[in-house]
Amino acid sequence: MKKNSTLPDPIPEPEPVTCAFCGTELRHKPLMHPIIADRVWLWVPPSRCTCEKATEHWARVDEEERQEQEAREAREREIERRKTVERLFRTSQLPVRFQQRTFENFKETPANKQALEIALDYAERFEHKFLAGQGLIFTGTVGTGKTHLAAAITLHLLNQCRSVILGTVTSLLGRIRQTYDDDARETERQVLDQLIDVSLLVIDDLGKEKPTPWVEQMLYEIINARYEANKPLVITTNTSLKDIEARYKNTGPAIVSRIIEMCQGVRMDGADWRKSRLQK
Repeated sequence: MKKNSTLPDPIPEPEPVTCAFCGTELRHKPLMHPIIADRVWLWVPPSRCTCEKATEHWARVDEEERQEQEAREAREREIERRKTVERLFRTSQLPVRFQQRTFENFKETPANKQALEIALDYAERFEHKFLAGQGLIFTGTVGTGKTHLAAAITLHLLNQCRSVILGTVTSLLGRIRQTYDDDARETERQVLDQLIDVSLLVIDDLGKEKPTPWVEQMLYEIINARYEANKPLVITTNTSLKDIEARYKNTGPAIVSRIIEMCQGVRMDGADWRKSRLQK
């Protein structure tokens, strides 16, 4: 009978592999063809030798490969983390001057020690604070470190890949004003949503802005929306809440009521750091 020339030639068995430690010959294993009967499809490399020295050798190899894989994955995660942090920094509006204001270089004094401890605890336990919708309001005179602590919280959270936006009322609302330009790239609603949705909104120097009806309405809308969404605020101000309430005649009482419910008060007293530096 004529041989069927359409069938592939049989695949010969490869030479056995010899264990480098005990000399045992390790044979390849046949994987049979799924269609052609009694025909080897391919030869599977032999299993590792199970002698003591081979077992120890392969255990070391496997451990080295595992460590290399973990190191690769760690490097990849760190690259992605840095990309995320860089993106969050760009959207945080954190001024360059504030990007060096950390907990480590905060000038601790007996007068501000408790405020520093509260701020550090807030940053380190932010996940709990966030879920509770709890914020902080730093009050006190000029130059006592309120903005420094607010910036330190911001930096800590940004480096933990949490979204934060920091700004004065004037700078925050300035972004909304820009949406009214003919060539604006964002709408008012988009900017408002960013201020409302961000994990933490930091309002610096509340009370310094000019209280126009538009500013009053926008400020109330942002604070009230975060209140309703249970999203925390961190606020710094040189002004008492009583003065803020009087400053905004229409929505002042509601704004202050929301702040009191959302934020733990942190009083900061002491000498003005900036003046003391000039006098040295």
